[in-house]
Amino acid sequence: MKKVINLSTACLNGSHLQGRIMADVSELTAVFGDPFKPLDPDKTTMEWSLLFVDEETGESVPATIYDWKRSPGWSVGGYSPKAVELVQQFIGGL
Repeated sequence: MKKVINLSTACLNGSHLQGRIMADVSELTAVFGDPFKPLDPDKTTMEWSLLFVDEETGESVPATIYDWKRSPGWSVGGYSPKAVELVQQFIGGL
C-alpha cells in the first residue's frame, strides 16, 4: 500500500518537470490537502510538495504539483517520471 505525505518546498530542492496532468484545484485538494502559497508568486500561485511511500518496500518518490506561470494544466516535478505516475494514480482513486 502506498501513502502520501505533504512536505515543505525546501525538501524538494532540485526537482524538475517530469510531466503534466489535467485536474482542477478541488480534485487536487481532495486528494492531497490544501496547497501552499509559493515564495515566488511570479512563477506559481499554488503548489503541493509530496512524498509517496510504498509501505511494503520502503521506496519513496518525491513529487511537486504546481501551476507554472499559469500555463494550462498542472506541472508535476520530481526526480523521475514515477512522480507523474503516482500523482495520476492517487487522483484516479477519487
